[in-house]
This record gives sequence, structure tokens and C-alpha cells, in this order.
Amino acid sequence: MLSCLQSPGLQRLTDRLARVLPFGLALFILGNFLPVSAKTLNNLFYGLCALPAVLWFLARPAQMLELFNRLSLFWWLLLCVLLGGYLSAFGTAAPKSVLYIALLTLVVSYLWLQDQRMLRRLFLWLGILSVLLLLWATWFWLTHKSGMRLRLWRDMHPIRMALLAGSGLAALGILWLLPRLEVRGALWRSAGLFVLLLALAWCSVVFQSRSLLLGAGVLFFCELLMGRRPWLPLAAVVLLGGVVVALGWHEILLRRGLSYRLDIWQEAWHRIHDVCGMVIGCGDDDYQF
Repeated sequence: MLSCLQSPGLQRLTDRLARVLPFGLALFILGNFLPVSAKTLNNLFYGLCALPAVLWFLARPAQMLELFNRLSLFWWLLLCVLLGGYLSAFGTAAPKSVLYIALLTLVVSYLWLQDQRMLRRLFLWLGILSVLLLLWATWFWLTHKSGMRLRLWRDMHPIRMALLAGSGLAALGILWLLPRLEVRGALWRSAGLFVLLLALAWCSVVFQSRSLLLGAGVLFFCELLMGRRPWLPLAAVVLLGGVVVALGWHEILLRRGLSYRLDIWQEAWHRIHDVCGMVIGCGDDDYQF
């Protein structure tokens, strides 16, 4: 079986199939910003991105093994997410998301091995679309000022829009902005990090998405761990916090974020601690907070 998978003929065939990957990934990125049904988008991803990448790696077990070894921590984290999904009430959402992320990792890894410049262009494409989305959202937010949550179209959730824009901005910063500024020195890179985090914070405000702030926090934490001078990223974040408070952005997020969540958590604590029990819990009693 392994010898059949590694045959030169099959490898040449998978090479031809994989040529469609850049085009497929570009279409997939664009489709996320358009009113395309989830089924159509999934079929596009599986047919033009995932399948060619999987077949290419199956025909080259040694390179697949090297990829698993190089990204071993990442695969272990995905496995933990998968097990957490089975042990919680997520149903099939977690396994499907894990599969999607794993396949997307194979797609990106193939492109990185074949042509890093092409992969950077694709992420630049994602970044440009994200900047356009953020500019549109900014115009809408400044002209309406109604507090309504933005939607490109009816079925697109604002949180998804925020995460799309935030992912593109992060890719633009990490792959294009920060490397160019790093050549000029660590201070310039920290200034670029400040601009990137400021854009992510504004994106969170416009879309009223605190989930994006968690992603920005992870980005900052990685920058802190990998940087040679950790005090520079810390200074950038302190400056960012001052700007956010001075402009009143935190009030916009808190106004929507607090809502009834504190009351819900207090009631949950009271019910578990005083009514049910910390050890056995409450069970499935159909109680609604």
C-alpha cells in the first residue's frame, strides 16, 4: 500500500492536482467575504484546497511525517480541542472545526514548501480584503452612530466579520509590516506592533467584538515570548491602553460586554454553591439562567 502511494506516477499526478491550490485558496479567501452559502464555501475548500493537499502529502509520507514532527505542539493542541469537544456539550462543532483547521494547515504547509512568495501574496490578498472591510465598517459606524451591529449581509454574523478582518490585519502585520520595520530596528518593530494592535482594537470596537481582543492578546503574548527586548512590546501595549482609554473605546466595549453577564455569573455561583452542590453539580434540571 505504501509503495503504491509513493509511486512516481502518483506523485506526478498529485503534483498536477496541487497546482490548483493557490487559485483555490484565493477563491476560498474571497468567498468568506461574499454572500456565499456555507455549503458552497465548504465544497470549494474541500475540492480545490483540502483534497489536492491531502493527496500530495499522502503520496509523500516522509514529508508528512516531517510536518507532524515540526508542528507537534500544534497537533497536540488540536487533539486537546477535539477531546474537549467530545467531553462537553459542543456536539459535532468541535470535531468539524478541528478537521477544518487541520486541513487548512496542510494546505498552507504545502504552499510554504513549494513557494513562500505565493503564500505571502495570498495572505496579502486576505489582508487587503480585511482592510477594505474595516474601512467600510468604519464609514458605516461613523455615519450611522446608531449602535447597531454591522452586517455585510443579513446572514453574516458581526463576530465572524470581526474575526475575518482581524485575521487579515494580523497576517498583514506579521508577514508584511513587522518584518520590514524590524530591519530598521527593534523600536520600529514595536511601533509597528502598536499600529497593528491599535487597528485590531478599533476593529473590535467597530464590530463590537470582544472575541477579537482575545486573539490580539494571544498575538501580543507570542510577540512577548519571541522578542529579544520584551520591554518594548510592553511599552507598546501600555501606550495602546492609554490611547484606548483616552478615546473612550473601552466604554463602547464595556457597554455591550457587561449587559447581564455579571448577573448571570452571580446567579450561577449562587445556584451551584447554595442550591445544588459544588461536587455533584445540578445535573440536567432544565433550569434557565
